[in-house]
Amino acid sequence: MNIVMKQVSVLQEYENNPRNNDEAVKAVANSIKEFGFKVPLVITMYVFHPAIVSSSFYDLHENCFLPPLLLFVFYYGLKHQWIGLIISFVLTLMIKEDAGLYLVFIGLFFLFTNDLINKKDKLKHTIMSVILIILPLIYFYIVTKMLNTDGDGAMFWRYSNLEAYDNLGIFGMPVTLFQNPTYWLTTMFTPSKIYHLLIVFLCLGFIPLLNKRFSHYWLIVPLLIMNFSSTYQYQSLFGYQYFYGTTTLLLVMVLLAFKENQKADIKVKAKISYTIAIVPIIFLLILGISLFQSKSYYREYYQNRPEMYDTMRETLANIPEESKVVASGFLTPYLSNREVLYDIKYYSITSSDIVFDYIILDNRWQSDQMLAYQNTVISLGYVESDLSNDYLIIFVPNS
Repeated sequence: MNIVMKQVSVLQEYENNPRNNDEAVKAVANSIKEFGFKVPLVITMYVFHPAIVSSSFYDLHENCFLPPLLLFVFYYGLKHQWIGLIISFVLTLMIKEDAGLYLVFIGLFFLFTNDLINKKDKLKHTIMSVILIILPLIYFYIVTKMLNTDGDGAMFWRYSNLEAYDNLGIFGMPVTLFQNPTYWLTTMFTPSKIYHLLIVFLCLGFIPLLNKRFSHYWLIVPLLIMNFSSTYQYQSLFGYQYFYGTTTLLLVMVLLAFKENQKADIKVKAKISYTIAIVPIIFLLILGISLFQSKSYYREYYQNRPEMYDTMRETLANIPEESKVVASGFLTPYLSNREVLYDIKYYSITSSDIVFDYIILDNRWQSDQMLAYQNTVISLGYVESDLSNDYLIIFVPNS
């Protein structure tokens, strides 16, 4: 928007003073040359980055809401628009208990960049930054306390490598890091993690590392914590849901790097920028195509079995909305508007007092565990329904 306004102001100056024709045209040309390619470049990085693309191949996960909401937090934060900031802030916290981690480091980013803010806005900016830091920490503490009290607990076990003091819980992590930082570095820089770390930055042309201001590097910390500090293998691998938020913050760093280098000589900067742009585009194309091809099996499997999927959808559509249902995980999206719905993987039917109207199993994935579950269901007094077909096994109470 600032770029467009700059070009408009230059053209207005030309209309008011036609003698400056050459200067106006040159200014607009330089403005377009300077900024024109960056917007589509960053969009391309976001759309085709393997960390984002591969995450999108995985099951639908709540983390997929992180990119738009974090970008809204940045937008309204930079504009100091409180209503939009509060809405995007609250919605981000609602995604997941650890979503506040991103907000904390965004708050630190804002707090340490207040020297670029007008004096009249500094107090407002500081208050906003402190809120972004403090409230997510309070929210995280309350939610994890509730999970530990009324649920199965927060997944701190994924960071057991950083907890030398079990009695301190999450607060023992900074103590552990302070006492033995080399162990953290050893667990972070394994061959697999180094490979994925390089791919993350190669596809961004290493542009985030061109930032000159220390405060901008707060945005890289969530990547190190969420993706590379845990020994839980999936958090550092492409193909899962853990890169949505961290990659978005890196893309913000790309924009910040472009913004920082606007004052450089236009010719030198253009050459450097175009050269840097080639690197991520090449890697994005190569990795994007390879990732797409690696998932072609699933696409072909779906396209070659229209009858199976149509039959499954029609059968599930006949389950009444007021029903109490337990179903295999892949079937639950089609049953989401039922009154009571549980995923068999996360629900113990043997200790339940509920008499379910339907227990629906996915017959595509036969396994010893599935056969054992069928035997358990039968032993509890359920019988197979006439609704069963070659793809779904449906049990109902024995009336």
